[in-house]
Amino acid sequence: MREDDLQMERKRVLELQKKVADGTDELQGQLKVAEEEITMLNAKLNAESRHVMDLQERITCYKSDLSDQDHEIKGLKDAQETLSVEKAHLHSEILNLSEKQNMLEVKLGEWDLQGKFMEDKLRQCEDEKIQLKNLNDAREIVLQGVISQLKVELSDRDGHVEVLNKDFDSLKFKYDMVMAEKGCD
Repeated sequence: MREDDLQMERKRVLELQKKVADGTDELQGQLKVAEEEITMLNAKLNAESRHVMDLQERITCYKSDLSDQDHEIKGLKDAQETLSVEKAHLHSEILNLSEKQNMLEVKLGEWDLQGKFMEDKLRQCEDEKIQLKNLNDAREIVLQGVISQLKVELSDRDGHVEVLNKDFDSLKFKYDMVMAEKGCD
């Protein structure tokens, strides 16, 4: 009857050890997935930051181009005033310059629209960046909580395994004592 009890206890200890090992493996897998997700979100945030910097550089270039065009238009207006004395002789040239001026103003308007579009895009990217950062921060907090909880659970399970190992050692010792007594009889 005692040997049957010992066998049942051994079987129960082995089942508990297997459950603890399975639970530990599962928790470690979840921890790894959480860490990979954090790494992926950080990489995405870095890519978005580089994209925003790229857009800012482009806007600076467009603003410089707009300034250059303003200077060019001013130069054309000055030339138009200077050439008004020779209007009869240079009438055709003035028409050409006026056409060029109109084209430049259209181009300037297009660049102005494009600059506004890029500024809107930049604002949108900055908003998205803030949203991504907030989302990333929230996820990181949640994941840190999950990781902490998993570590606590893992620690608890390690404690249970240690208790089970002590119980097993005690039962094995008792079994060995019983077997030794039977051997002496």
